[in-house]
Amino acid sequence: MSNRATRLMVTACFASLASIAAAQQPCEIDEAQRMFGEQPRPTAEIERLLAACQAAASTDYRVYMFLGVLARDAGDRKQAIAHLRKAHEMAPQEPNPALELGFALEGHHPGEARKVYEQVLARDPASQPAMLGLARVARSRNRLDEAHAIYARMLADNPEEPQALNGMAWLALAHRNRNQGRARFEQVLAIDPDN
Repeated sequence: MSNRATRLMVTACFASLASIAAAQQPCEIDEAQRMFGEQPRPTAEIERLLAACQAAASTDYRVYMFLGVLARDAGDRKQAIAHLRKAHEMAPQEPNPALELGFALEGHHPGEARKVYEQVLARDPASQPAMLGLARVARSRNRLDEAHAIYARMLADNPEEPQALNGMAWLALAHRNRNQGRARFEQVLAIDPDN
């Protein structure tokens, strides 16, 4: 092969690599996270950013956590669980992927959700999201006394905790005590009118 042919081939390779590099976007996970908090959420733009992170082989658990939340919000529970499991495996000590996974598991896999919430509580016994998740799982499995104990513990720490008061209202309704349920819901609305 002549020098000229070699130079042309090397130039073509560099041009090809440059165009590939230009086509690949960097992983902007912090921007995706910022946009996740916007209302309304710019889902298409977030998905584009997350796809770029996947293409860049990002090892940031947030990529899969956000993909999981988007899939869950879109009604694709199976895909949501797969993404959230991956996020949790990538960062087993981080509470957010665990809590999102637990929430996704509640509807069809309450036993697994319970284990996830218990793991979070083992690391952080005061985690309100994990306690609320555990209480929801207990309620869904008709373990009303267990749910009551969790809500009571939360209310002992903060008597005006809206989610615990909501939980107590639902428990009152489960016990067919409509007046007490209504009173609890009204108490929540007095504390947090947007609830």
